[in-house]
Amino acid sequence: MARRSARMTDFKVYSMDSQVASDTGGGGGSTVGVITQTGSTRGTTRGHNDRFYDELDYERKLRKRRARLTVAAEEAFNHVTRLHNDKGRSVTAVA
Repeated sequence: MARRSARMTDFKVYSMDSQVASDTGGGGGSTVGVITQTGSTRGTTRGHNDRFYDELDYERKLRKRRARLTVAAEEAFNHVTRLHNDKGRSVTAVA
């Protein structure tokens, strides 16, 4: 049994140089492009479950990134406060 090859209408080509998108892969010139599959071929469509977990994973990464940024900012402010307090003590100790 012969395997069905992907037709060029199953792909959408986005040019990296311009905002114009074409429905066929036979674009003119030597521009570099990104080819994405439109999902019309059997077995390649992603369901709602995959999308749900992708969004959940993205939100989890975002929360982790925000927490790391918050901790880094708190540590920086604590460091500045310690330096400020230590500097005040050294001036009064010398006098």
